[in-house]
Amino acid sequence: MIDRIRCNALTCTHNADGHCASGAVDIQPYVGPGYSDAYCNSYAPAHSLRSSISSQMPYAATAVNMQARLAGMSECNTLIPTGFISCTAEECRYNRSCCCDARQVHITAPAHNGTLCICSTYQQ
Repeated sequence: MIDRIRCNALTCTHNADGHCASGAVDIQPYVGPGYSDAYCNSYAPAHSLRSSISSQMPYAATAVNMQARLAGMSECNTLIPTGFISCTAEECRYNRSCCCDARQVHITAPAHNGTLCICSTYQQ
Protein backbone atom coordinates (compact mmCIF):
# COMPACT_ATOMS: atom_id res chain seq x y z
CA MET A 1 0.00 0.00 0.00
CA ILE A 2 1.34 3.42 -0.95
CA ASP A 3 -0.03 5.70 1.77
CA ARG A 4 1.35 8.93 0.31
CA ILE A 5 -0.89 8.54 -2.76
CA ARG A 6 -4.42 9.87 -2.60
CA CYS A 7 -6.31 8.47 -5.57
CA ASN A 8 -9.82 9.36 -6.71
CA ALA A 9 -9.85 6.70 -9.47
CA LEU A 10 -12.34 4.40 -7.75
CA THR A 11 -12.57 2.23 -10.88
CA CYS A 12 -8.86 1.32 -10.68
CA THR A 13 -8.11 -2.21 -9.55
CA HIS A 14 -5.28 -0.86 -7.34
CA ASN A 15 -7.48 1.61 -5.43
CA ALA A 16 -7.94 0.62 -1.79
CA ASP A 17 -10.00 3.25 0.02
CA GLY A 18 -8.28 6.11 -1.81
CA HIS A 19 -4.76 4.67 -1.50
CA CYS A 20 -2.77 2.72 -4.05
CA ALA A 21 -2.19 -1.00 -3.54
CA SER A 22 -0.11 -1.56 -6.68
CA GLY A 23 3.23 -1.67 -4.84
CA ALA A 24 4.78 0.87 -7.21
CA VAL A 25 3.36 3.59 -9.42
CA ASP A 26 4.54 4.87 -12.79
CA ILE A 27 3.90 8.58 -13.54
CA GLN A 28 4.45 9.71 -17.15
CA PRO A 29 4.40 13.17 -18.77
CA TYR A 30 1.41 13.86 -21.02
CA VAL A 31 3.17 14.83 -24.22
CA GLY A 32 1.61 17.08 -26.83
CA PRO A 33 1.45 20.69 -27.93
CA GLY A 34 -0.10 22.89 -25.27
CA TYR A 35 -0.17 20.17 -22.59
CA SER A 36 1.55 20.45 -19.23
CA ASP A 37 0.25 17.47 -17.29
CA ALA A 38 1.45 14.14 -16.01
CA TYR A 39 -0.69 11.03 -15.60
CA CYS A 40 -0.71 7.74 -13.70
CA ASN A 41 0.41 5.05 -16.13
CA SER A 42 -0.36 2.37 -13.53
CA TYR A 43 -4.13 2.93 -13.79
CA ALA A 44 -5.89 -0.37 -14.53
CA PRO A 45 -9.68 -0.45 -14.70
CA ALA A 46 -11.12 -3.32 -12.66
CA HIS A 47 -11.90 -6.45 -14.71
CA SER A 48 -9.88 -5.18 -17.69
CA LEU A 49 -7.07 -6.96 -19.53
CA ARG A 50 -4.62 -4.48 -18.02
CA SER A 51 -5.75 -5.33 -14.47
CA SER A 52 -5.28 -9.06 -15.21
CA ILE A 53 -1.77 -8.45 -16.50
CA SER A 54 -0.82 -6.12 -13.64
CA SER A 55 -1.80 -8.72 -11.05
CA GLN A 56 0.49 -11.26 -12.74
CA MET A 57 3.38 -8.85 -13.39
CA PRO A 58 3.66 -6.27 -10.60
CA TYR A 59 4.66 -2.70 -11.42
CA ALA A 60 7.21 -2.76 -8.61
CA ALA A 61 9.57 -4.93 -10.65
CA THR A 62 9.15 -2.71 -13.72
CA ALA A 63 9.86 0.48 -11.78
CA VAL A 64 12.88 -0.96 -10.01
CA ASN A 65 14.31 -2.33 -13.24
CA MET A 66 13.97 1.13 -14.83
CA GLN A 67 15.75 2.75 -11.87
CA ALA A 68 18.48 0.09 -11.98
CA ARG A 69 19.14 0.75 -15.66
CA LEU A 70 19.33 4.52 -15.03
CA ALA A 71 21.81 3.94 -12.21
CA GLY A 72 23.90 1.58 -14.34
CA MET A 73 23.09 -1.41 -12.12
CA SER A 74 21.70 -4.80 -12.96
CA GLU A 75 18.29 -5.77 -11.63
CA CYS A 76 19.95 -8.65 -9.75
CA ASN A 77 21.56 -6.34 -7.18
CA THR A 78 18.70 -3.94 -6.50
CA LEU A 79 16.16 -4.06 -3.70
CA ILE A 80 12.48 -3.62 -4.43
CA PRO A 81 11.43 -0.58 -2.43
CA THR A 82 7.88 -0.42 -1.18
CA GLY A 83 5.92 2.68 -2.05
CA PHE A 84 8.11 3.47 -5.05
CA ILE A 85 6.78 6.16 -7.40
CA SER A 86 8.60 6.20 -10.72
CA CYS A 87 8.26 9.48 -12.63
CA THR A 88 9.54 10.30 -16.09
CA ALA A 89 8.11 13.85 -16.05
CA GLU A 90 11.61 15.29 -15.76
CA GLU A 91 10.43 18.91 -15.63
CA CYS A 92 8.33 18.29 -12.50
CA ARG A 93 9.68 19.98 -9.39
CA TYR A 94 9.26 16.73 -7.39
CA ASN A 95 11.23 14.56 -9.83
CA ARG A 96 14.55 13.36 -8.42
CA SER A 97 16.37 11.01 -10.80
CA CYS A 98 13.10 9.60 -12.16
CA CYS A 99 11.65 9.13 -8.68
CA CYS A 100 8.89 11.28 -7.13
CA ASP A 101 9.80 12.80 -3.77
CA ALA A 102 6.53 14.64 -3.09
CA ARG A 103 5.12 14.01 0.40
CA GLN A 104 1.62 13.52 -1.02
CA VAL A 105 0.70 12.57 -4.58
CA HIS A 106 -2.87 13.22 -5.74
CA ILE A 107 -4.28 11.26 -8.67
CA THR A 108 -7.62 12.27 -10.20
CA ALA A 109 -10.28 9.93 -11.53
CA PRO A 110 -10.48 9.65 -15.32
CA ALA A 111 -13.08 11.95 -16.87
CA HIS A 112 -15.92 10.70 -19.06
CA ASN A 113 -15.13 6.96 -18.64
CA GLY A 114 -11.62 7.57 -19.97
CA THR A 115 -8.34 6.07 -18.82
CA LEU A 116 -6.21 9.18 -18.22
CA CYS A 117 -5.76 9.77 -14.47
CA ILE A 118 -3.97 13.10 -14.03
CA CYS A 119 -1.30 13.53 -11.38
CA SER A 120 -2.49 16.80 -9.85
CA THR A 121 0.69 17.04 -7.74
CA TYR A 122 2.71 17.65 -10.94
CA GLN A 123 4.27 21.13 -11.01
CA GLN A 124 6.78 22.58 -13.43
